[in-house]
Amino acid sequence: MSIVPVEPEQVQVRYVGYFKDPVFQVLGNPARLCQNLLKNFKPYGAEIRGLNIVLAVLSEAHVSCHLPSAGTARVFLDRFELFLQNAQDEAQVEGLMESGWLALADTDDSLATTRHELIVSTWARFRDNDFGSYIRRFVTSPSERWQPTVQFSHDDERGSLSLEESNKAPGGLWMQSVIRIDGVEPAVSEVMPLYRDRLKEQLHVAGLGLDLPV
Repeated sequence: MSIVPVEPEQVQVRYVGYFKDPVFQVLGNPARLCQNLLKNFKPYGAEIRGLNIVLAVLSEAHVSCHLPSAGTARVFLDRFELFLQNAQDEAQVEGLMESGWLALADTDDSLATTRHELIVSTWARFRDNDFGSYIRRFVTSPSERWQPTVQFSHDDERGSLSLEESNKAPGGLWMQSVIRIDGVEPAVSEVMPLYRDRLKEQLHVAGLGLDLPV
């Protein structure tokens, strides 16, 4: 299959790290967690006024830390989430992940993440094609009123890749990559090589030539 070159215009990144067990004791007294979030995310603009503690509904209880130059970090009972609205480059993404993991490690051993999920949503434009001509290699719509979409899923639940026409630019591409990684330490040197190998597999399946900042 020929490779179709694509240029990203916006890339959103959502990292989710799951804890082994719910961390009731940490959210029951979140002062130390808040302190460590501020300390480790200070280079990204974290301030006291950007902290928020939500305890009203137990299943959605969390502490959030707004990062003005990047996005938001949240610690729930069962997971740590990091959201980047507009990822700039690999150094930014990896630096934020490391800062989050350090904040968790400094707070309590129970906050060690044992499973990892990276969800990357990309809005992009084709250099020489449009979405309609590209997607016809996989599926043809029964009529112009139908919007074709494609999803590739790994049989072993390692992740999925979804492709649709961009809602921001007619003829452009919206792509969402979901990659799940189990059983590795929360460290960039452990998580990111596996992530990039699996992303490479996904892009190869889709026949896309796309460089992402993550």
